[in-house]
Amino acid sequence: MNTTLDVLDRALKGDPNALSYLTRTASIYILDTATNPSQPRIYGCWDFFNQTLTEVERYEAQYGHYSHHPGEGLAPPHLMGQHRPGPASLAPHVQMLTSLSRRAARRPPATDRALVATCLSNAARSGAYVGTAEQNARLIEATLATRESLLGRIAALAFDFALHSPHSPSATSAFADPVSMEGLCTIVSANAVSSGPEGLRHLVADWVVPASANDQLPQLSSAAVCAHLADEAMSNRGSPAGTSATLNELFDSVLSSVVGPLLSEAVRDSDVGNGAGVMGGQHGHGPTRNQRTAAMSLRALERWCAATGAGIGKVKKVCAEGGAKVNIVEVISDTLYSDSEAVIDAAAELLETLLKKNDEDAAKMESVSLITSFMQGSGTGAAGIAMAQAEESMKREGADREAILSELVSAIGLQRFRFADAIQSEANTAVCRCLARIASSVALASQSAIRSGKMGRAASGLLDLLLKGAAHPSIHVCGICLEAVPSLITPGSAYSDSLLPILQQRAIVPASLRGNHDHADIDVDFQEYANFRETLLSAALAACYRNNRGLFMESCASAIDEFCSAQLTPQLPYQLEAALFCLSAVSIDASRRALLVNASPAAQQAAAKASAKLGQAETTDIASDARKHDNELAKCTASIAENPACATSNPLTLAQMCIFIAKYAMWYSKTPSEGSLEAAAELALSSFNLTVSANFANDASAKQIIDAMLISPVAEAATALRNMLTRSPQRFATPQALAALETGWTSSYESADAEMDAIKIEDREALCSGLCRVLAALPTDQWTSSLSALARPTIECLEGATKKADEASKDNEHKKENGDDVISPMLTRMADEIKLISVMVRAFQNAAKKSDQTDADPNAPLIAILQKAWPCLTHVAQNHGCNGVISSALSDLLTAAVAVKESGLDHAFFLQLCDMAANIMATVASSTGKEEATDATQAPMLHFVQEAIDVHGHIAESNVRGTSATSPSDKNIRIILDRLLVLSFEAVQSAAGAVW
Repeated sequence: MNTTLDVLDRALKGDPNALSYLTRTASIYILDTATNPSQPRIYGCWDFFNQTLTEVERYEAQYGHYSHHPGEGLAPPHLMGQHRPGPASLAPHVQMLTSLSRRAARRPPATDRALVATCLSNAARSGAYVGTAEQNARLIEATLATRESLLGRIAALAFDFALHSPHSPSATSAFADPVSMEGLCTIVSANAVSSGPEGLRHLVADWVVPASANDQLPQLSSAAVCAHLADEAMSNRGSPAGTSATLNELFDSVLSSVVGPLLSEAVRDSDVGNGAGVMGGQHGHGPTRNQRTAAMSLRALERWCAATGAGIGKVKKVCAEGGAKVNIVEVISDTLYSDSEAVIDAAAELLETLLKKNDEDAAKMESVSLITSFMQGSGTGAAGIAMAQAEESMKREGADREAILSELVSAIGLQRFRFADAIQSEANTAVCRCLARIASSVALASQSAIRSGKMGRAASGLLDLLLKGAAHPSIHVCGICLEAVPSLITPGSAYSDSLLPILQQRAIVPASLRGNHDHADIDVDFQEYANFRETLLSAALAACYRNNRGLFMESCASAIDEFCSAQLTPQLPYQLEAALFCLSAVSIDASRRALLVNASPAAQQAAAKASAKLGQAETTDIASDARKHDNELAKCTASIAENPACATSNPLTLAQMCIFIAKYAMWYSKTPSEGSLEAAAELALSSFNLTVSANFANDASAKQIIDAMLISPVAEAATALRNMLTRSPQRFATPQALAALETGWTSSYESADAEMDAIKIEDREALCSGLCRVLAALPTDQWTSSLSALARPTIECLEGATKKADEASKDNEHKKENGDDVISPMLTRMADEIKLISVMVRAFQNAAKKSDQTDADPNAPLIAILQKAWPCLTHVAQNHGCNGVISSALSDLLTAAVAVKESGLDHAFFLQLCDMAANIMATVASSTGKEEATDATQAPMLHFVQEAIDVHGHIAESNVRGTSATSPSDKNIRIILDRLLVLSFEAVQSAAGAVW
């Protein structure tokens, strides 16, 4: 009966009892006095692991004939992970066993000794067993002997040549599975590290190094043990003291005698010989044995470098001076030709680690140079001389590193031909991704040498590979390359001119994200692609723009003009959207440069000097460049305005056009180009009206695209219209423009009333704030009427929603019992309208303060709309003030209205505000703990109290202290504020409860 195998099998099937048993077995010991009272035994993980190995070997011996001759002999039982009869089905069981064993092997022997002693102590305390000190010591030593015996058995399996030979009968064993074999090697490494520096030194110096030098150990196991030794030393926080120092001590011998020679030989034969890979005893399409050895050797080298902090210069020196005389840089370069993803991926990890250390060393050298310069200037004598010598030594090391980097740059550059061929094969995407990682890492590490021209033509191959990577169909490969590309563009170079068309093409949404699932050219979803465009692609576009502004603007503007004049096709809107995105990505710099067309020559020269200081390409005639920017942006606007259907026919393109208009709103407000502002405003308004229309919301094809988008067309349209109104309010303060804006404002209510979810409250707030800026630009005698007209639909909607809420609240309790809460959406709508009134108060007041008109007093128009809405607001506060969204919205409105001052001296309006706040406070306090008090707290109203004191507190303080002449109205203010403070105190005290 295979007891332990049965436990592992049930654990693989997810049996919680089996999983719990395995977890406890790996961490505790049990004293058995029942089986043989005269000879008690300690049982624990090592006994379980030993028994499992025996059962696996017995299982394979019993059913091994059946695996080679199905139908003959005894058929094996079905186990978890079995794909065909025979012992190969035990690979998952062995892998789980090695994972548990590794966890136990990470415990130092002293910890195991203490666990057994605790087990004996517990038994003695319970009276189950009381042994002498000699008996207890014998039990402890027997347990440790079992541990050593089992670990020796595992080491024998890990280094068994029969398990590594494809022609051996043992090749079908579960232990021969590559994952299982690596797990066995991990156990050997974990035990060596947990045994302390002496155990680590014994394994490496007395066993692995000499045996590997004489080819007495399987190559894959030697590489795996070395890799996991360093990995365990780094990842195991419980590693004994001195482990790090021992790794540094063994570094030279491991690299020169084991890892370097193994890697050199495996890379030489990685893509030839050895046949196909062996996966669990089956011939498959996985990596060959040499490829696995090469990948594991690279991993071992990376782990040892990470653990010891060795740089690429030291690695090259150690490997070159060893007995095998390995040129490690040349070997690493050769790994790039491998057809195995595992090999190239491991090479990428290694180079990233080494180049990170290279950056650290370069930073140290810079610091030492600064210190040396300071000490030499201070005349510090011997200390200064020592620092100078140290600096000279570091400079030599830096020169060696630069030479190595130059070798790597040349080697990676040669991969551009292979990279181009691999692009045509979808199966080689992984190889391309790994090559792109390596190219990007090396490019970033050597960017200063590349930009300065020190590497000359050696860098051209690397730069060409990065261009090919940027054009790769996979967004992941492209993104990796774009991480390095911006830093390699030197001022005035033609590299950005070659890169720009590629980036513009990548800005087009791939066909597979447009519902065309026949294309396999994408490996991301819409959200990932959008993040790629907004980060990596935008940064690369900005770098191309800064290097050649004129070409960038001309290219994008010509593309937009071409798309807008062409016949509409399904592909055309996406191409137009990409061109608009490219211009939006550089909107800050481009709009500033275009606005220099109005600047003085001195300002233009200052801008040119600032660009040069930032390392951007110099512009000989900045005035001409500014005019070019202005003309190209005007050309884009005119092209779209002449044929708006090319943008409005697709939701994504419509949203991108609105983003473009919003980002260039400042330029539109100041450009001398005639018609640009009017055309942009018309596009923004018509876009907004379109997005809130019923036809747009009910369009099935449009809705499919909108659902996948991360941006909302209506939100972007509202933002664009808000920005245009805010930047140029005077241009819209005409009867015709106001009539068009009124239509748009009314359309927003029609959309909201229809409950199409097309427009959100944030979008309506954005539009409302822009409209208030326009109204503030009107003559002051029109303020009251125009603001009242703006507020009319809001107040009417609030009154209608309140009436519906009152009617619905009568039978809402019955409907809530059936899970149909009809009043909550109504309360949310009421809160939204109250928020809009708050926006009107704040936005109009702020805009009026900036008005050039001498009689600009916004208080009267604001009081007019507030008094109009006050009866409904009072009703809402009294009946629904305990609701969280209502109390929060009312608090925001009251806080905004504190700054509104009436013309009288009795402060009647301020008293109304305070009365409402007091009523809401009382309502919230009385309803605390009740069902109707949904998320209602006193915090919003306390903000109102704070604002009231900030605005009127100085009057009350003067009245109390008598520091200045006061009036009855000042006394009234003090009384009101005193009442608010008392109510606030009581509210906080009640909410705090016992904590107070």
